[in-house]
Amino acid sequence: MRFLRGSVTAIVTAALIFGFTTAGNALAKSETPDGGMNGNGISAEQSPDPTPEPSDPATNPPGDTNQETTDPETTDPIPPDGEGTETPAPPETPEPDPQDPNGTEPGPGINPGPLEPIQNIETEPVPPASARAAARNWCAGSEAWMRPSCRYTGTFADPTVLPVVENGKTVYYAFGTTTSNLRLPVLRSTDLKNWYPNIYSSQPKWQDTWQSADRNNYNPRTDPAIPAEIRNHRYTNTAAGSFEEKRETWFNVDGLVSKRPSWAVPIGPDARGWMTQENWAPGVAKIGNKYFAYMSVRTRYPGQAGGAPDGSFCIAVATSSKPGGPYGYANGGAPVQCQNSDPGGAIDPEPVSYNGKWYLLWKGQGQAGVTQGLYAQPINTTTGGLTGRFVQLLARDMSPGTWEVNTIENPSMATIGGTSYLFYAGGDYYPGPNNTSNYATGYAICPKGPTAACYRPAGNRLMSSSGSVQGPGGGSLFQPGDGTTRFAYHAYTYGGQQGMRTLRITNVHRWPNGRLTLSTDLNPVFADVPNNHKFNAAIRWLAGKGITTGDKAGNFNPSGNVTRADMAAFLYRYNKTTNYTPTGPEPFADVNKNTKFYKEIRWMKANGLATGSKNPSGGKPLYKPQDSISREAMAAFLYRLSGTKNYKPSASQPLVDITPKSKFYREIRWMYANGITTGNRLPNGTVFFDEKGATSRAAFAAFLQRYDRKFAK
Repeated sequence: MRFLRGSVTAIVTAALIFGFTTAGNALAKSETPDGGMNGNGISAEQSPDPTPEPSDPATNPPGDTNQETTDPETTDPIPPDGEGTETPAPPETPEPDPQDPNGTEPGPGINPGPLEPIQNIETEPVPPASARAAARNWCAGSEAWMRPSCRYTGTFADPTVLPVVENGKTVYYAFGTTTSNLRLPVLRSTDLKNWYPNIYSSQPKWQDTWQSADRNNYNPRTDPAIPAEIRNHRYTNTAAGSFEEKRETWFNVDGLVSKRPSWAVPIGPDARGWMTQENWAPGVAKIGNKYFAYMSVRTRYPGQAGGAPDGSFCIAVATSSKPGGPYGYANGGAPVQCQNSDPGGAIDPEPVSYNGKWYLLWKGQGQAGVTQGLYAQPINTTTGGLTGRFVQLLARDMSPGTWEVNTIENPSMATIGGTSYLFYAGGDYYPGPNNTSNYATGYAICPKGPTAACYRPAGNRLMSSSGSVQGPGGGSLFQPGDGTTRFAYHAYTYGGQQGMRTLRITNVHRWPNGRLTLSTDLNPVFADVPNNHKFNAAIRWLAGKGITTGDKAGNFNPSGNVTRADMAAFLYRYNKTTNYTPTGPEPFADVNKNTKFYKEIRWMKANGLATGSKNPSGGKPLYKPQDSISREAMAAFLYRLSGTKNYKPSASQPLVDITPKSKFYREIRWMYANGITTGNRLPNGTVFFDEKGATSRAAFAAFLQRYDRKFAK
């Protein structure tokens, strides 16, 4: 988490000034926002594929009979009224794979079909109508404050979710950045949808009786279920033994009960004299028989002497015998990591298990000339402290055009399908035009887990701001033990309160080729392909198969044209070819070893898919790798790929612009007969193919997906 989270002095001070001195007062919301995605608009981008994706192909000259022409533009995904062509946009240059700088083949992928929503999770019981009515006034305002027994929907930044089995069922504890005048806010849920404050009191419904004469039958100050630190605290503006003092005691659900360590700067106390320090982005895990909560604790304010321009942090650890707390500082409250080489210190801790050992991940702030990065170091599982040396997992990408822009933060790691993945947030959180955000979440692949450097695969941005969901990030991976991997993150709602970063949950899906996507189909695969895009399903399929990865910025460029070189790469990947080696003399005059997608073009020739165009200068034919490919040429390529021989069209002519004199008449009619193209429909109902039109990248995705349904091997 970054100081983008807001000017802490301004934000936290505002939260503390409006202390919560009476049960009915809703405090000001304290934090700045980060992002997340919601059911309507998360912009989840396709994760990395080891290969770059092709740009655009072109048509052959009119004189090239029996050779593929240049640019067929595929039709759209079979809408009822036929297919429409796309308006071409500037071609996109594919990003080379870090493992394959020449941008050759990607790993094969298989579309697992529609991804399923979260299942097999117990739903929170719904109280009777009478009880709901009685609690309505009490819970009003619980979107701002964590009120016992009230569903919480307010600010909950930098969430970590910990699954715990209790009485044979899985329950979930969520921990977040300081809010609601709680240094370690803790929520509890049984369904990952309805979250309630974790309550210490043995009388969690006390508010139902405190307005009546029998309210004094219960005294929170003597309730042994409430931690002694909370019971014995002298709350400001309350008289000793008064009802107000009891109420403040009952209200206090802070997961952290230790006093502020001497090395941490004070931020209060708040209006009730409780919270005196600022904690960010906790990471919690059960290690052995204890729960360890690692927290970022502020040590310097922005501009304070001895600190960095954005202030400084250290990481401390607290332990508890219960997942929901109370947590008390371990090791006398000494910090476990400050990254003294970095004036900004260390922040965003996350414990992770790898090969039977525990490691702590964190972000080095990267201020005053120090490179910002993500780090890991082994944990001493007895004390919670760190041991050995730390390693840098990932440094901030500072190359032009990167989506990370000015920061990377909030590291989280999980092993999925035998591969370790590092999730992290990046970009500029600060609002752009119209209160939008460029904050996003992506991932890297870590061949040796948290013990060595990780790398960014192509197209590694998973989600970014889209529609009503702005600034998705600050998240944490968790695995409930049911074979799934999930991701908790925060986001704010466009048009709402920017500081209201709320908790969101989504599923993570790993494709057979190692790529990751978010499971909800409302998450766009690419930043420039919204969910309502005509070709969204086909483009998602293309990405899931590992045929395309998008460019470095996480875009697909759907309106760009497919080049003939791209076509070779697309079909090579679709065919799951992995070890083809060109042999013999060069077959094309304009293709050599320096040509982009050289191997794929040679494969096309070797398998009879491409024959090239006549060379006006004589000699070897031309392939024209950078020309866009026409719709009729696309038909020829797919016809040859299918292995179809001597197809005979019916006597009817369903496409008004295609006749027996058309260059690839047979191939186009074959496409139409097999549902690979539906043609373009005019308002009067006439259907045409537009044989000389260019093939857009989006239309190609639709063509190939339809082809796969019919001819997949």
